[in-house]
Amino acid sequence: MPLTSDITINYSRFDPNSATEDAKKYSEFLERTTSEVPKWYEVGAPRFREIIEAGEFGGLKLGPVDGLLKFYANTIRVTAMSIGYRLAPEHPWPAAREDSIDVAEYLVDAEESEHGGKLLFLAGESGDANLTMVTALHLIRARPQHVLKGLVLPYGNYTVALGLPSMVSFDKPTPEERRNPLVSPLFEDLRALASQTLSGRLPPALFICGTNDPLLDDTLFMSVKWQATGSETIVKIFPGAPHVFNVPSVDIGKESFAYEAEFLLDKLGSAV
Repeated sequence: MPLTSDITINYSRFDPNSATEDAKKYSEFLERTTSEVPKWYEVGAPRFREIIEAGEFGGLKLGPVDGLLKFYANTIRVTAMSIGYRLAPEHPWPAAREDSIDVAEYLVDAEESEHGGKLLFLAGESGDANLTMVTALHLIRARPQHVLKGLVLPYGNYTVALGLPSMVSFDKPTPEERRNPLVSPLFEDLRALASQTLSGRLPPALFICGTNDPLLDDTLFMSVKWQATGSETIVKIFPGAPHVFNVPSVDIGKESFAYEAEFLLDKLGSAV
């Protein structure tokens, strides 16, 4: 009987030949238009944010964050909100982390007395996925009686310490600071943390990433560590998809939203 692997991968999702024309076109579009967008240090952070928040690049409407909140609210009939955390470079780390944790703790503590419901899910894309992860792990320690129903994590950034493709030029923190789980949650002792929860597991997590994304390694490493704790872990890989493809104007974005909706509705059904 041949040996079998304890970890399996659906290679077809990583095969460059599996990329759809939609993914190829969007990836080419994103590479072209992002090269045309002014650098934040050229126009200043406030102006750069205006350009990004307007969501208009090369004639394609990506849409602001409110559109994503409406998707969550309308799809699973919950109240959806975003955290207006302090932004760098005016407010460097750990300002964003502190704000995210403060809001999460407030929502957990207030719960039904002020908002008519519990904090059920946390979600965040890219750098916000890092904040989502750090906040969720903090709640396990600080509010152990509270149980999140799930995390939604499209193309997250989970470490600045390993020299992964997107971080090779990031040289500000010291090596010790880069390995701090509050900056790089990939270095968190997830098994020990899972053992502290009521169920002995971490919240169910949906990881989403494209193969043409510099943060692909982050998703692969973090999702395997999550799964190794015995916690429910779903990983959806999009062949040829670039960073920031989770938008409703392209087919791969619609597919991603469908996965998120299915995950959230399934976990909401188990809410008490």
